[in-house]
Amino acid sequence: MTESELYTALCLPQELADALRTAKCDLSKQEFEAFSQGLRGKDTYAAAAKQLKARLSEDERGLGMLRVMLAVACDTHDMYRSRHIPDDIFFATMKCFVRFACEHKESYGTYGFDRSWWVGRQLSMQLFRLGELEYELSEWGGGPAVSLHIPSDADLSEAGIAASVGAAKAFLAKYDPMYSDTPIFCASWLLSPSLEGLLSPTSRIAGFRRHFHIVRYLPEPEDYKQWVYKDPRLAPEDFPENTSLQRSIKQYVLAGGKVGEGIGLLMTDKLTDTPGM
Repeated sequence: MTESELYTALCLPQELADALRTAKCDLSKQEFEAFSQGLRGKDTYAAAAKQLKARLSEDERGLGMLRVMLAVACDTHDMYRSRHIPDDIFFATMKCFVRFACEHKESYGTYGFDRSWWVGRQLSMQLFRLGELEYELSEWGGGPAVSLHIPSDADLSEAGIAASVGAAKAFLAKYDPMYSDTPIFCASWLLSPSLEGLLSPTSRIAGFRRHFHIVRYLPEPEDYKQWVYKDPRLAPEDFPENTSLQRSIKQYVLAGGKVGEGIGLLMTDKLTDTPGM
């Protein structure tokens, strides 16, 4: 698969595709191959991402980084093919790059890429998007487990959640049996106990939360700023008030509350499985 074919398959906005084609990226073939190998390794992607960021030190908006990582994704596609994993799962997973670039534009007014520290999971085939949610091969309590992630465009309806978990169970049973019957956990601001009094009981976030047994609360993380207010730089007094959730959290934080994040175990017995693959 060529980079151009990947851009088309991922439905990159034309403005972003044009910017990537002109992004400064002067890696030699030998350098690219070394970075590609590193970014596609389970134990090496984090270090490789740091090294690549240092190598592209003048890449202010991260577009050179994004261009390289999408080129590496073409190599990851070969890995998918070698394991006979369907292309629709590959493209759904790799659309994270488009989502992150568009989220950057929503926050800062221009396309950019600032998630190089994260996407080694996708490039190394440790994280897959299956339906509405993402599943990362991980650990819990010293044994194998699956870490569940919520993309910003996920449909958190009961049907969407159930279908995704059903698809994940089928996928893992077929391609990674070691993880097919292991705990599924999630660390997210969506699971923060602080939200209990801030949400309508009928909201989809509240419905999502009911599928988890919360085992830990971390008060300090402020990830909610990115996902609720689209700009992590904002001070609480400057939070927008366009939605009921924005208003509720703003009032709560200004009164001294902390949102933080919760860590919870998915209670799969309360989901209606939907046949997956």
